Amino acid sequence: MMKRIYTTVFLFLLCTALLLCGCGQKETMTNSDQESSAPAEQTASILYAELKETNSWEENGHTVRQYLLRIENQSEADLSDWQVTLQAQENAEIRDCWNAQPDRTEGKTFVLSAMDYNNVLTAGQKYQDAGFIVSGELILEKIEAKQNDDTVTVLPSQMNRPVITHTPVEVTPAKTENIVGPLSLQGSQIVDSSGNVIQLQGISLHGLAWFPQYVNKDTFQTLRDDWGVNLIRLPLYTAEYNGYCNGGDQEELKRLIDDGVRYCSELGMYVIVDWHILSDNDPRMNEEEAARFFAEMAIRYRDFDNVIFEICNEPQNSSWNEVIRPYAERIVQVIRENDNDALIIVGTNTWSQDIDEVIGSQIDDDRVLYAFHFYVSTHKEDLRNRLQKAYEAGVPVFVSECGVSEASGSGRIDYDSADAWFSLLYQDRIGFCVWNLSNKDETSALLSADCEKLSGWQEEELSESGRWVHSLLAKEKRE
Repeated sequence: MMKRIYTTVFLFLLCTALLLCGCGQKETMTNSDQESSAPAEQTASILYAELKETNSWEENGHTVRQYLLRIENQSEADLSDWQVTLQAQENAEIRDCWNAQPDRTEGKTFVLSAMDYNNVLTAGQKYQDAGFIVSGELILEKIEAKQNDDTVTVLPSQMNRPVITHTPVEVTPAKTENIVGPLSLQGSQIVDSSGNVIQLQGISLHGLAWFPQYVNKDTFQTLRDDWGVNLIRLPLYTAEYNGYCNGGDQEELKRLIDDGVRYCSELGMYVIVDWHILSDNDPRMNEEEAARFFAEMAIRYRDFDNVIFEICNEPQNSSWNEVIRPYAERIVQVIRENDNDALIIVGTNTWSQDIDEVIGSQIDDDRVLYAFHFYVSTHKEDLRNRLQKAYEAGVPVFVSECGVSEASGSGRIDYDSADAWFSLLYQDRIGFCVWNLSNKDETSALLSADCEKLSGWQEEELSESGRWVHSLLAKEKRE
């Protein structure tokens, strides 16, 4: 009897010990789980910051650089009082700064803080209007912001690069009578459905948000009938003031594109929908927006034979193989999910001048063209040789932007250089768009600054460059 009692007590004590041990293990695992989800790990995805060098030049033996600062609130709550800490390996000096307050202007450590008007980053907001010019080179050390009363600090090693997602959109396809025939590529050239080489010669409008009045059927008809134009380019700025990704009315901008496509279709003209990156020199900066935009455009215009998509106007400081091509392959895939036939233009590095980098590294799609841009008073024989090299290597080149001015859009006109450039384009039948139809007070604008007319322009209502371009295109039309 006593033995049985001892056995029972022993078993009871053993079970109790095992139970306590198990509870301890369970509690330890819970604590471990809690530690693995500590706030430090969560904060890694709250903020993202990036410095992009957009320009550089030599000055008094020093390299001066211009940077764009991009910040993204990746959380689901508002953040405030953001500030970015930067480090230089050697003493540096900030010469100029915009949309941020530099707490130091020289030395090795700099802190850029929010201004009163951009102090709050709403949930999911991307801010990319801050920048600075510095003598020297800076790297990002950390970004901080306040969430309620807590300060969140994120180091570059903790940052999550923005995830590119594509949410299918519901769009009703627009209808067209297909007045113009479909285009395709044959080697380096654009051909029609019968295999005949087609040279597109067009005019680019200026930014749709700034000069919407020129999206006008009478305007396009004058360009077609009096100038010999068969192509209109619709530039949709992305990062500039009131751009598609910087506070612009997206629905109104898409309405302007829709009007432009409709007018071109009714007039039997081709049209380029241009994702006009410029200060957002890395095309990945607004890649998510680009994917959504082109998904919608591809669905809407998939039955149109006259719509061409230009997916990144002028990348800068962006490697073709490491940056531009992967971006382009992504966006081309988005378009091809809904439109297998549209021609697509892909920008190249250095304001679409490094066309030679594409040789031997083209995208696996037989309806992709590669952009090349020039301005006659800045770009000369060396760039013409670069264009010729790519063309002769079989790269389908399209000059989606060229200007009869200096690269700034202003300055003098070099008529000899203009003759050389357009003689080459006509010789090889390379398509082009001339920048820009507006009355902006600059050399490249084709209308005089005091001209308010939208169509039927007389010679005296054209700018100096406008008269030259009109003469060139009308001559080709007559011949």
